[in-house]
Amino acid sequence: MSFLIHRKVLISMLFLGLSMLGYFSYNRLPLELFPNAEEPIFYVNIVGVTEVSPDYMEKQAIVPLEGAI
Repeated sequence: MSFLIHRKVLISMLFLGLSMLGYFSYNRLPLELFPNAEEPIFYVNIVGVTEVSPDYMEKQAIVPLEGAI
């Protein structure tokens, strides 16, 4: 264990070398090996016919809609 403590430059170089190897390997990874991950998106737009206060819109439209979703 004392070998690792006294050889700080060696351990730093090994860590740096392995980190660079991982970075270059990741960049050379073919694109078809990446998973096809698409996040689902749900978009709801609430529009009032007339102008109402934000407090009324929140109580009458948004809170019940959030409860239903």
